[in-house]
Amino acid sequence: DAGVVWTHRDPQRTVPSYASLSATNRRTLVGRAERRAAGPRITAGLAQGVELALAARARLDPARFLDLPYAELVQDPQAAVGRVCAAFEHPCEAAHREAIARWLRRHPAPRHRCPPEVFGVDPAEVARAFAGYRAWASERGLI
Repeated sequence: DAGVVWTHRDPQRTVPSYASLSATNRRTLVGRAERRAAGPRITAGLAQGVELALAARARLDPARFLDLPYAELVQDPQAAVGRVCAAFEHPCEAAHREAIARWLRRHPAPRHRCPPEVFGVDPAEVARAFAGYRAWASERGLI
């Protein structure tokens, strides 16, 4: 009976961002990271995950899913949370909205640059690996 919120973002932006995060985590945990190695690993892993998620989703009740464009979440987090709560019939009371507003005031959205080439991300490979997802998400206006 779980509800799933799937945020959608163009893979050409997601993959370099996630590769950057992965390289940072690896450097923190291991003490070193070859940034250029992150791109191919993240491209393959995320593409496989998205394919598995789409296949699982095709078997499950569509009412269990809410598709949320990442841009909506970033542009208006309050409205996005309200959408999530409404979709799953969860109360979003004034206290919740106030807590979200306080958090947003303390944590402004960071600006992060992740040049694909720094992390070994091949845009042509990302396009190939995510072609099915891009078609699916684009026809639904999600990316």
